[in-house]
Amino acid sequence: MNTGATWAASLLDFIIALAAGLLGAFVPWWAVLIVGTVILAGGWVVLGRSFKDANFILPGEADFN
Repeated sequence: MNTGATWAASLLDFIIALAAGLLGAFVPWWAVLIVGTVILAGGWVVLGRSFKDANFILPGEADFN
């Protein structure tokens, strides 16, 4: 497992959680919902584009291509 990537992902998760907590403390509840929806939609688009042409073949599976 790539330890650097794991630490980077953990740090990114912490930063996002911290930003969400601060946002929730200082802005109206409806703004938090809007920002959350935008982040969710952005993540959906990014992941959709990232894994559009990915082929996942587990060890031991036959490749039928």
